[in-house]
Amino acid sequence: MPIELPDKLPDYLPLSFLNQLVFCPRRFWLMYVQGEMEINAAVLEGQLRHQRAHQPGTQTDDQGRTLRSVHVWSDTLRVAGIADFVEARSGTLLPLEHKRGRLGKWL
Repeated sequence: MPIELPDKLPDYLPLSFLNQLVFCPRRFWLMYVQGEMEINAAVLEGQLRHQRAHQPGTQTDDQGRTLRSVHVWSDTLRVAGIADFVEARSGTLLPLEHKRGRLGKWL
């Protein structure tokens, strides 16, 4: 299924580019260079499970807070995007990434 690519790259590199590149360089190439994305059962399941992550909110427990759908950026690194989950524990913020499947040999 073809995906729409922007005519001009943004001033800040989208975090999703880095996420895809680290998780699977081949998938990154297909999506962002070739403009293609294979929608298989695993991708569809991930999209459905991911819907909750896109709803801003906060969950608090004994350890701290977990925030959903948080805008993050670095002017120094020139990256920006939305972190699905960020843990706030003891004054430290830690972005979280949930993936299904095997890690690549490079990770």
